[in-house]
Order: sequence, then structure tokens, then C-alpha cells
Amino acid sequence: MDTVGFIVVLVLYLVILVVGILAARLTKKQNATDTSMSMVAGRRLPVFVGICTMTATTIGGGYMLGTSESIVQSGLIWTVPPFAIMLGLGIGGLVFARKMRDANYLTMLDPIYERTGHTMVVLTYFTAMLADLFWSASILASLGHTLSVLLDVSPQITVTVSAAVAAFYTFFGQMISVAYTDVIQLIFTVVGMVLALPFLFTNEKLNGSAIVSDPEWLGNPSTLPIVPYIDFWLAMVFGTIPWQEYFQRVLALRSSFDAVTMSLVGGFGSFLVALPPMFIGAAALHADWNGTVHGDFNASRDASLVLPLVIYNFTPKAVGVIGLAAIAAAVMSSVDSVLLSASSMFAHNVYRNLLRKKASERETVLVQRVAIVVVAVISTLMALVTVSIFKMFTLAADVVYVITFPLLVGVLFFPHCNTYGALPAFLLALSLRLGAGEVDFLPAFIPYGDLPFRTMAMLLSLLVNLTFSTLAWWLFAKSRAIPLRFDVLRCFHVFQPDEKARADDDDDSVVANGSALLRDDKVCSTKL
Repeated sequence: MDTVGFIVVLVLYLVILVVGILAARLTKKQNATDTSMSMVAGRRLPVFVGICTMTATTIGGGYMLGTSESIVQSGLIWTVPPFAIMLGLGIGGLVFARKMRDANYLTMLDPIYERTGHTMVVLTYFTAMLADLFWSASILASLGHTLSVLLDVSPQITVTVSAAVAAFYTFFGQMISVAYTDVIQLIFTVVGMVLALPFLFTNEKLNGSAIVSDPEWLGNPSTLPIVPYIDFWLAMVFGTIPWQEYFQRVLALRSSFDAVTMSLVGGFGSFLVALPPMFIGAAALHADWNGTVHGDFNASRDASLVLPLVIYNFTPKAVGVIGLAAIAAAVMSSVDSVLLSASSMFAHNVYRNLLRKKASERETVLVQRVAIVVVAVISTLMALVTVSIFKMFTLAADVVYVITFPLLVGVLFFPHCNTYGALPAFLLALSLRLGAGEVDFLPAFIPYGDLPFRTMAMLLSLLVNLTFSTLAWWLFAKSRAIPLRFDVLRCFHVFQPDEKARADDDDDSVVANGSALLRDDKVCSTKL
């Protein structure tokens, strides 16, 4: 075991743990049984902290390791995520953040619940939870690779300990702990990367000057498949938006202006943090590994390890240790966000709104804490025993793009969106994306060829949602062509307790949008 590396990582984890515990005590003083405090920090998060937690959450270990890996394998032209995520967060801030924050929602699923009721919330939660689990497992797996290089210990140990630390402070402090530990983790990450760069630039064996003289690392645009490439770009940009991790921070800030600011600055910050991994990936193509600890390393063959191994082998010992600890800090900042995200949606949208509507604030927070532990255990097990984590995460992220994004657009910007449109749109989008398959993981059953299958599925989902929702609204509410007793999904069949006898005759009892499962079955505010 590397003693110096162990001490540095131990100090890092202790600092994060102490900050998390102190933040948890702050939460306790400000009413820990309040779900708004546990899930969105009482909507009092300073914008600076919001920017830091947004940036830290985005740059998880998979983001940084994946950037270097992509440069080595495919060149800058295919290293889309840093650019696309910056654009996606910018669009999210300008288009979605203000509307979500002004409505004072607790989770991303709340507007879906308002328009479509429990059915779509459960289905959407299931897809979001899978994406969260696969993302968490993938970044925990990347952490295992990083710390195994640094400490020379089993990845199983480093993954388990890291998940336990993240779960511990998230369990006690929820959003406040996650936000303030993210600030510390971001500082560790930025300092570690910036500290390593001068030594990498000046190391003769790394041959950093070759980046200028040899454009190999840029990639070859002449072999670029244009249509799939555009499809990938669109999926990365708009697929960045419909995540609870993003909206949890939007909803925790003091105002919609702060939410927009956080999105724009946080997106740009995440791009800046990707620059060192880009350079390291480019430099690795010309590195001379002879005489290093990993002399037989082949960057093209083991591209996923490029970032930690370059830092470890081509910087002074102390700098290399700090640099690898920086990657570990980035991973921790994403893991705690996933734990908070999945547990918040379950406690608020599934448990309290569906399973037990009379649950108290204290009971809901307790359920959230139990969910944090469960998600941590499942993510850890997946990271330890599953070999196709990255492929599953890719599939899950695509499903979020083709299902959750068009559904969120519908419920936020289309006044007549309802379950009659949302449900078939969900099933269609899921079938179209699964039909494309996933290499070495899921066989394809729809021959798309070079068609942009992700964006096709997303647009068709949006079109079906709007078309069928409008048709249902016209038939049940506008023209009254179909009696309300046939409204089996109860999208318009909303009554006051004493008005059921005149449901088919009184226009005031017909609601143009919303679900009967909302607001304790009271009439929604928008009527025909």
C-alpha cells in the first residue's frame, strides 16, 4: 500500500465527512423534519454554493476519466460531453429553471404529477431511478480504478468505503450536507488538476509539445458519420436537462434569477474542469512509458485508465497523489447527488403522494434516509459485480432523453398535456430506444441503420403526447363528445365532494388539464 497516498485520501475523506456532519447539524437547528429543508435546503442555498455544487455534481469521475478516454480513442471531435453539457445546462437555465423555481416544486416529478397523476410519476421515477443507479455505479467503478492505482488496494475496498462515506453524511444532512461537501470536493478537484498541469507540460517523456505539432488527438472529421453524430450531440445536450440532480439545485436556490445564473455559470465551470483531462488524453498519445511504474501500459488499449496513470507516472510523487485524490473527490461529489436525488423522488413523489398520503414531515424524511441507504447499497453492489455498467448507463441516459425530456416539455409548456397522451408516448419512446439495442449488451430488433434513432424517438414521443392529449381534451372537455363517465384515466373527471351528481351537466366540474389524483381530489384551478 502507498502510505502517502493513503494518508492524503484519508485526510480528504475526513474533511468531507466533517463538513457533511457540520452541515447536518445546521440542518437540525433549522428544523430537520421539514422536507423542504432535507430536499431543497429550505430554498435558501446561496448562489455561489449552488454554482459549486452544480459544477461538482457534473464533473463526476466518469466525466473526467471519460474525457481523457475519448480523446485517446476517438479524438476531440467525438469528445462531445464537455461541450454538450455546458450547452445543455445553459438551455436548462434559460428555458426550464425559471419556470420550475417559480412554481416552488420539490422534485422534477412534481409538474408531471400535476398534469398526469400517479401512473406517469411511477413510470418516470422508474426510468430516472435506473439512470441514477447506473450513473452512480459507473462513477463508483471509475473511483475503484483510480484509487486502486493510487493506493494499490482492491477496488472493492475503495468502492465500498467511498459509498459508505457519501451515504453517511447524506443520510444525516441531506441537501445541505451534499451542497457544502460539493464545495470542498470541487476545490480539491480544481487544485489537484491545476497543480498537475505545469509538471505534465514540462515532462520530456510526456512530450506535451506534440499536441501542437501532431493533430492526431483532434480526430478525423473525414470519417465522421454526420447523422449519427448530430443525433449524439442532440442527445447529450438535451439529455443533460431532465435529471433530478440538476433540478434539485435549481429548486434549492433563493430565486429563479439565481437558478438561471447557477445553470449558466455551472455549465461553463464544468467545461473548464474538463480542459485538463483533455490535455492529458492528448499528451498520453505520445507518452514514453519506459522507465515508469507502468512501463507496459498501452493508452489505446486501456484508455479508461489514461487520466490516473498519466498523473501518477509523469508528475512528482506528492503532486500525483493530490491529483488522483482530486479525481476521487470528483467522484464523491456525484455519488452523494445521486443518493439524494433518488431518495427525494421516492420519499416525496412515491411514498408520500401515492403510498401514504397522510405521512408526516418527520416520517417522510425518515423514509428518505432509508432510501439513501438502499440506493447506496444497490449502487455499490452494481459497481462491484456488473461488467457492463457503462453500457447500461448509456442506455439509461438515452431513455431519459427520449422519455423524460419530451414529457417534461409537455407538462411544463403544453396546457392540455394529460395521461392519454403521456402514457402512449412513454411506451412508444421506450420501445423505439430499446429497439436500437446496445452493443454487446442488448440486441437490436429495429434496423435503424444511420438514422438518428434517439432524436427520432424523442420527437415522436413529444408528437404523440401532444396529439393524443389534445384529442382527449377535445373529446372529454371541450366538445363533451364523450361523457365523463368514460374517462377511465380520470384526467378530466375531477369533482368537489358534493358535485358528483351533476358531473355530466355542469361545465364547472370539468377541468381542462390536471388529474383527479391531484390536490386531494379538489378541483384544479384551470377550468373550461
